[in-house]
This record gives sequence, C-alpha cells and structure tokens, in this order.
Amino acid sequence: MNIIIQNYTVQAVPNFCARKIIISKEQIIALRNQGKKETEIPKILGISVATYYEKLKQLGLSTAISGYRKKLADIPKDEFEKMLKEKAPIDTICKKFNLTTNAYYNYINNYGLRSYIVGANRKAVTKEELQEFVKQKLSVNEICEHLGIGKDAYYELLQKFNIITEYKNKKLNIDNITKDQLISLIESNKTYPEICKELGISQSTLQKLVLDYKIETKILQTKKNVSGITKEQLQKLIDSGKSNAEICKELSIPIRTYTFLTNHFGIITNLRQAKINVSNITKEELQTLVNAGFSREEICSILNLSGEGMFYKLLKRLNIQYNYKHHIGEIIIPKDDLQRVVNEWESHQDIQEKLNISNTSFYEKSKIAKVKTVMSNSIEKIKSLNIKEIQNKLDNGATPKEICDMFDITLSMYHSLIRQYGLISKAKRKFLNVKSMKSAKNWVFQ
Repeated sequence: MNIIIQNYTVQAVPNFCARKIIISKEQIIALRNQGKKETEIPKILGISVATYYEKLKQLGLSTAISGYRKKLADIPKDEFEKMLKEKAPIDTICKKFNLTTNAYYNYINNYGLRSYIVGANRKAVTKEELQEFVKQKLSVNEICEHLGIGKDAYYELLQKFNIITEYKNKKLNIDNITKDQLISLIESNKTYPEICKELGISQSTLQKLVLDYKIETKILQTKKNVSGITKEQLQKLIDSGKSNAEICKELSIPIRTYTFLTNHFGIITNLRQAKINVSNITKEELQTLVNAGFSREEICSILNLSGEGMFYKLLKRLNIQYNYKHHIGEIIIPKDDLQRVVNEWESHQDIQEKLNISNTSFYEKSKIAKVKTVMSNSIEKIKSLNIKEIQNKLDNGATPKEICDMFDITLSMYHSLIRQYGLISKAKRKFLNVKSMKSAKNWVFQ
C-alpha cells in the first residue's frame, strides 16, 4: 500500500519485512503543515513512536515539547509582566501571544510571575465578601468560582483575614478537648449524644477521640471481659442454677452479651430449651388439655412450660380460645416505685432485678399508672412535631444533626421520624436518584 503526501510517496512495509523505510525531512514537515498531530504522524509513516523521535533527532527537527518550550521562551518576559501588572484579562494575554490557558499558567510558573496573579486577586477580594460566602456554608470550589480565585489564594486569604471556617472551628474545638475532660464527661454517666452536644462534635469524632486517647469505656471494658470468658466457665455458671441476671453481674457483662455468648458457644439454656419444647407442641395436644379443663398451672406443668407468659404466647400462636382473666391491667407494683425507676434513670437490668418484671411489663404498667417514661415522652414528642416543616428543612439540605438541634430531638427519634412518616432525607434522596439512573440506564440498553 502506497501513501501519497502531496508530492511525496512513502512505501509502507509490514513489520515482518526487513526492508528499511526511508523518511525525509520534507515528508515530516509536509505532514505537520497539513495539521497532523505528533501522535498521528508515526502511524501514517508506518513506524513506531520511538523510531519517529529518533528520526526527528537525526534530521534536526524539533519535537512538539521542544517546540512548545521554544514558543514560550520567545515570548518577551517584560511585555508579559507588564500586562500582568496592568491586570489584563487572561483571554487578552492568551490572544496576544497565541497561547492556551494551560500554556499561560505554565509561563507564569516557569518565570516566577505567580505573585502578580495572587496579588491581584487579593486586592479584588475584601474580607467582608469572603466572610459572607463562608457564612453561607458554600464549598471551597463554589467560593473560588464566585470570587474567581484558586484554592491556594482562598486559603491564603483566610489566613490573611483571620477568618475561621466551620471546619476549622470544629477542628479547634477538637484540639481543645483534653483527655481528662473527656474522661470526666464519660464517668458522669452522660449519654454519647449528650456529650457530643456539650462538646459540639459528632458521635464519630467522639469515638475517634476515645480511641486516640485510649480511654477505657464501658464498651471496651465489656469487650475485654468477653474476651476472657470461656465456654466451660459459662456452662458451669448456668449449671449452678444461677439466673441470667446473676450470671451477667458476676461476669460484668450486659444481658445482650450473655445471649450472644450462649449463641456463639452453642449452649442450650433453660429458656432456649423451653422455646424448643414450645415449638414442638402441637395445636391438637394443647387443645386437648384446654378442653379437659386443666388450669394454667397444670398445663404449664404437663407441657414443661417455663411460666404463664410462655403459655399465653402458645395460645396466641396456635390460635386457641381459652377463658381466663388477663392480669396485665392490675397495678401490682405501686406507682411510686415505677416513678422512682423513671426518675433515677435505672437500666433495664435494674428494672428486672428490683421490680421483678420484664421491660414490656414495666412499660405496660407505667402506661396504665400514667407514669411518664423516656419512651412515652419520645412518642409524644414525635407526634407533636410538624412533619411538613421537617421535610422542608430536609429538602433545603439540613443535616440530621441540624434537624435534631432545631427540634430538640435525639438521633434515634430522628430516624424514627424518617421511618414512621416516610420522610426523604438527603442520603435517601441521593440513593433514590442513583437507583432511578441505574433503572433508566438498564432500560436504555434493553
């Protein structure tokens, strides 16, 4: 195949042929005059890029890079610098010297003229103007675009005007938090959200500080305790006849960790065995006992049920009618005792130990006795909120922390609002947009 370039002919020879390709200086110049790029010329000539640059060197022709450098070197520095001093626009300078924007900045960097650009921008931007953009909580890119400056100039201006951004303010708050201060707050039995609100930091930042300062919290202490518990040790405590609360107290672990350990070690506790027994009971078997007129206590004894609560759950699961008087409405525990538990903010484990009832029974009895609990207060608080106003705040880009501060609610209450009323947060909207884009893309390809 022959390639004709104006009056020149190049014989293209396959790579496996040993014939040498003869390329002249005029051929390359002719291709350049036609506007061919340096990356296209080697392909047209049928040679590799390395061979092409070797030929340029042999023929005394400049490469694109050397030509580019020579072009910049030919620009009079005094004239260029004068235009910078006069604050001429970039487009005007590029047009005068036939430069691209990239070449313009390369020339400035190569000849140390960057100070003129930074200085011009500094004079154009006032402290009040920059302060206003920072207060609007715009991103760095948005502020730089509005002011027409680069990121380096932006940070230099912040330092010059002594403007503290929200990010820097948070960082200063974090730097001012000492280890002793953090330990004192944790030992005061305050919750993580309360500590975060007092210090003005997020929960993730609080956890990072705890790890950095190597503070031994209850969670870390529990992990240490758990790491030393063996299957034999736990099985021995269960076989001794101790209750779950007594075992948890002896091992210094919460009830949830106890349940996790028994599942992890595959230990069959009395409660689990009772559940297995209940799952094996058929409707016909229980119906026969009910029809025979046996009392609740007798049925529990015959079927080896752990208590009446298990009996009632079994009736409900198997859909069996049984004539009995439900005792949930009876206020066996005095109202003062229920109120004391709420006021002292005792844990669920304390409720079980001191009142000898389950968490569910506690909340039911508190509801009947009209004792305000944390849960009931949270429910009332959620019901009293203006859902439309919260959704408007979310649509305007409010973060979960800002919503919590505006409406004086906890993060868990915020998530309950999202689930209960189907509110669309910023994260959920982003997820839905990505999902719809993927669906549209799949539809197009189909």
